Amino acid sequence: MEITAIAILIISFLFIMFFRVPIVFALSISSLLTIIYLDLPLAVIAQSMIKSIYTFSLLAIPFCILAGEIMREGTITKKLINLSNEFIGHIRGGLALVNVSACMFFGGMTGSSIADASCIGATVIPMMQEKGYDSDYAATVTAIASTQGILVPPSHNAIMYAIVAGGGISISKMLLAGIIPGILVGIGTAILAYIIAIKRGYPVEPKSNLHKRLIAVKEAILPMFAILIIFGGIFLGIYTIIESNAMIVVYVFCLSCFLYKELSLKSIKLILIRSINTLSSVIILISFSGPFGWLLAYLKVPYLMTTAILTFSSNQYVVLLLITFILLLLGCIIDTTPTLIICTPIMLPIVMQFGIDPIQFGVIMLMTICIALVHPPLGCSLFIASSIAKVSVEKVTITAIPFYVMMILVLLLVITVPEITMFLPNRL
Repeated sequence: MEITAIAILIISFLFIMFFRVPIVFALSISSLLTIIYLDLPLAVIAQSMIKSIYTFSLLAIPFCILAGEIMREGTITKKLINLSNEFIGHIRGGLALVNVSACMFFGGMTGSSIADASCIGATVIPMMQEKGYDSDYAATVTAIASTQGILVPPSHNAIMYAIVAGGGISISKMLLAGIIPGILVGIGTAILAYIIAIKRGYPVEPKSNLHKRLIAVKEAILPMFAILIIFGGIFLGIYTIIESNAMIVVYVFCLSCFLYKELSLKSIKLILIRSINTLSSVIILISFSGPFGWLLAYLKVPYLMTTAILTFSSNQYVVLLLITFILLLLGCIIDTTPTLIICTPIMLPIVMQFGIDPIQFGVIMLMTICIALVHPPLGCSLFIASSIAKVSVEKVTITAIPFYVMMILVLLLVITVPEITMFLPNRL
């Protein structure tokens, strides 16, 4: 009976997804069919939906989304880009390096890869094209660099993982664990961008003078202070991640509205509408994943998968590589957030049986999400950057191959050297 129920749950979900039905309906219909087959009370659906969103930690996500929308509407992004350009724009392929550093700064404030790709890309990609950079190169660097927003604080995907994992994982530690991998991805992207820039002979900009650099620092110092709000509170234990995100919303709103005077009532209305639309889709997805996750646990799917994997290998690294491969395959056909929500309850119990820290596994999952975001057919950041640069996704994908290799190498490094992810959480 259990095997049949599992088959109904999984096969119906994949069958519905095959016809491009929204993920929310696929989750709900497959859960409903399975509950009917098991002759369970339908109240289970409502109870598990409410339980999945009835968590205080979830409050961090709307603050992340709202802060990103406020910065997207104002000039904070441009000030950060200008700061990077004044200091490293004179290096060959300097605008690509500016792109990478701006994504790191911006991602550290919004926690969103898609926000990075759209905001930074809309500003930097046209600048790169005007200076003679190829469109496929500009789009590739933007898409790859934007994935840092998934790893560095305040990544709402990291927060979501901590919530979906059962609430027993410290959100602050989860956010700290992504910092070093995020920096490694940024460094790897910058190195490859520089090498390709030399091979393609991209231009070198005139070196900036001290006066211009000081002006850029003066203009960007207040926006950069938002990063101190995030990291300072977490490192010193002054306030929680939810409180820090709320403070960032107030801070960037005051900067944009009162100091820079660039937000009108109309733009504030648009910010709120976009934030509510994004938040609604996230909350609905989390709530409808509740019955699906409850059924997976009820049918002992994690236990069955653990038993199956143990017959294949008992080595923790082999198991991690196998699970990572499965996640990468799923990332090609299922969007990033559903992958995180669906796979965490199944795979986390498996890796914990092998003594793997759930925080390390969380970073591994986030790394696979980063790769999925820039890989067809569902690479959101890849499509955003390609549309801004007005170049085909196929051409950008070919250009991005060395960057895919780099990201996979960083992922393997995270798998084989746990200290990379656990260094900051264990010491701070």
